[in-house]
Amino acid sequence: MKAYREAFALIKNNRITFIIVNIAYFAIITIGMVAIHSNPELKKQLLETVGNAFTAGPMQFITGAYSSGEIINAMIFTFFINLVLGCFIAITLPSFIIPFSGFLVGGLRAIIWGFLFSPDLTELTPLKILAGIGIGLLLVFEGEAYVLGLFAAFLHGRAWLIPSSVGAEKASQGYLAGLRLTLRIYLLIISMLFIAAVYESILVIVLLPALL
Repeated sequence: MKAYREAFALIKNNRITFIIVNIAYFAIITIGMVAIHSNPELKKQLLETVGNAFTAGPMQFITGAYSSGEIINAMIFTFFINLVLGCFIAITLPSFIIPFSGFLVGGLRAIIWGFLFSPDLTELTPLKILAGIGIGLLLVFEGEAYVLGLFAAFLHGRAWLIPSSVGAEKASQGYLAGLRLTLRIYLLIISMLFIAAVYESILVIVLLPALL
């Protein structure tokens, strides 16, 4: 519990930054959703590309778990893929090499999410609206984990470039202090991605088939 309190304290002490990252991330998703309506062909191509990656590419084992209704396996695969690839390799690792560089990947993912999950406003039915709400909640759960990843990248970059912000004198000391801050935030990232994986597995395997 102490580790959680320390992680939440970081958010409280940097709440303006945390709020800005949240607003920016979900605003980019919204912009993507609006922009793609003028180019439906692009959305179709993106959906086909993503679909091929999950049916014939290296991610096909995840598709197999979902298509066969293996909820536990789907949860495990989803959690680890999102944690390792989606957050650490895409956001955190680049920021360990070049300060704040994870924001580029984070922003790109947000705009692509907007393209992919832009709602189809034609032929709306109550069931489709419910399905849309369900997908929207998934974007919030998983998106918040990536917001936390971006927030951690900010804390690390600031500590590295401005060591005095963490009470350090040298950049190397600030870098190490930033690593410790990142580890604290990762406790929240892991928790959010676990919640998102559980929700996504139930949503895709149980709820959406009943609604669509």
